[in-house]
Amino acid sequence: MEKIIVRPMEEKDINDVLDIFSDISDTDKDFLVWDYKSDDIIQEIENIEHCHVAEIDGEVVGLLIQLDWKLGYSLLDTLVVHPDYRGLGVASKMLDYYHKKFPKSTAKVEKENKTMQGLLKKYGYEPFQWMRD
Repeated sequence: MEKIIVRPMEEKDINDVLDIFSDISDTDKDFLVWDYKSDDIIQEIENIEHCHVAEIDGEVVGLLIQLDWKLGYSLLDTLVVHPDYRGLGVASKMLDYYHKKFPKSTAKVEKENKTMQGLLKKYGYEPFQWMRD
């Protein structure tokens, strides 16, 4: 396997990152609440300030969007890996990178996204939820 490099996103990465979203499944888009927040995600990508990418052999294969949050915590808002590169440790490498840069963090995950929940639990995250009906 080629080495996975995680780094801050650069302007040259914008189109490659947007291409990832055209290749993910409808289920993945549901997990990202794409229908509701695609404009916000695209705005963050085009702004690049809070975006980090994973690449293999110079090809962008993953995106992590981090947002500032309250009390000094970073919010892991979005983590997506191109379907062709899943199961290779890309998401884990991105989380390792993220935790080095942002030791205090929290994450948002859709309740149906059991894969991401399992990965976050492996990294010491604990579930919590505030709801109002």
